Amino acid sequence: MPDTELKQQLEKLRLILAGAEELPRETREELEHVVADISTALEDEPPRDLVDRINSVIEDFEAHHPTLTDLLRRIVEGLANMGI
Repeated sequence: MPDTELKQQLEKLRLILAGAEELPRETREELEHVVADISTALEDEPPRDLVDRINSVIEDFEAHHPTLTDLLRRIVEGLANMGI
């Protein structure tokens, strides 16, 4: 996934988070932290556990938030293609 497409997916995730009022506070904070780390990874050095943390969020969301899960999977794929 090209860098531009990954940034678009990340922006889409931000928009979904902004409108997902049903998410528990802890979940929202975790996702916002992951989004911030992904943004940092695209500009600088990624945290070592970034992909593991995203995968953990994916596992937690699979049943209740399929749209977010799919989007997060695409972001992980893009990061992997970038060597992160």
